[in-house]
Amino acid sequence: MDIRDTGIREHLFRGDSPSYLKNEKDDNLIDCYHGINPYGPAPEVEEALKKHDNDKLKLHQYPIHRKSELVEALTDRWMRDTGEDFEGRIRVASGAKNVLENVNGMLLDRGDTVVGLAPQYSNYVRMVEAQGGEYDPVRLKPDEGMQFSATRLINRIEERKPELVYIDNPNNPTGQFIRRKTISEIAEVAEKSGTIVMVDEAYGGFLDRGRSAATLTDYRDNLIVVRSFSKAHGLAGVRSGYAVISEKLVEFYDKVRTPYKMSTLAIELSKTALDNEYHLDETRKKMETGKKRIMDSVDCEIMETHEGSPIMTLRDREFEDLWGELKKAGVLTNNGENFQGLDSSFVRVRIPRNAGQFIMAYNKLKNQETVETKTWERNR
Repeated sequence: MDIRDTGIREHLFRGDSPSYLKNEKDDNLIDCYHGINPYGPAPEVEEALKKHDNDKLKLHQYPIHRKSELVEALTDRWMRDTGEDFEGRIRVASGAKNVLENVNGMLLDRGDTVVGLAPQYSNYVRMVEAQGGEYDPVRLKPDEGMQFSATRLINRIEERKPELVYIDNPNNPTGQFIRRKTISEIAEVAEKSGTIVMVDEAYGGFLDRGRSAATLTDYRDNLIVVRSFSKAHGLAGVRSGYAVISEKLVEFYDKVRTPYKMSTLAIELSKTALDNEYHLDETRKKMETGKKRIMDSVDCEIMETHEGSPIMTLRDREFEDLWGELKKAGVLTNNGENFQGLDSSFVRVRIPRNAGQFIMAYNKLKNQETVETKTWERNR
């Protein structure tokens, strides 16, 4: 049988598997690749994991999601931090990616259009294609620092009238942040064409909740906001995320989501992390300080970014393969080739525990390049 004669979608025969499959953790490299909290979860989470209290976890039972202690804790936390009442509008999931899958299942048929940005979370683009949809991005321009333009995105929405608009905020890979007011304006324009707007705030946990687009879902009926415990809360291995959904969309989301998608263990550990956000506050400060140190110390182009987000995009025109050169220097980053519109002279950097190690490795690489260039010119 020729496998191409089967129903496997054509785009799956093109390109490689997702990039993260090729970047397994290597303890010999400074990890600036994986989208995690390098300081790990709160100590209380680790203690809860050690206890293995089956009487509390009830591992032999299916988990309760909508009325779980985690949902109640999330509702209370958002009310306390923002004054917004999300009662009945929070849906937990097995990681933020599970929410993206559910929303795609709710909205997309073969040939439908999703308008977004490029670069943006690459795996979501693959998910749209796997659904048979078309991902139509507004490209951020490197020569403009890849700064987001609301005008260009709004024009594309009005032109295409897509089924869905996807925005990750902070942007992955640049780490730049789009203000709530701008998100609201985009959602207002999209609503006129019957378009749903999904804001993926996977990295949003590193910023104050008051900045979240989730606070717009009370009056923007076409808005879904995706959140994660994987990154800021240090629970990537648990697979825990959730959505805050406008009241008019909740019933349709419930019709496509898989029941029992978050395990009882994930529910318990996520609630423990939520109850101990002092740890998150501490790591936010450390990573913001580390990011500022790197930005002040490396000689390269830094694309538009927000000081509070843990990722940023660098470009160095001296290196055709900046990712490869940094790996030789002992640093694992995310190759720009993994994102639409970028090439290997770009890398996405996730701020490591020790910013000084990254700075030393980068400056050593730059100094080596300077020495090699001078030697070549002298020997011509």
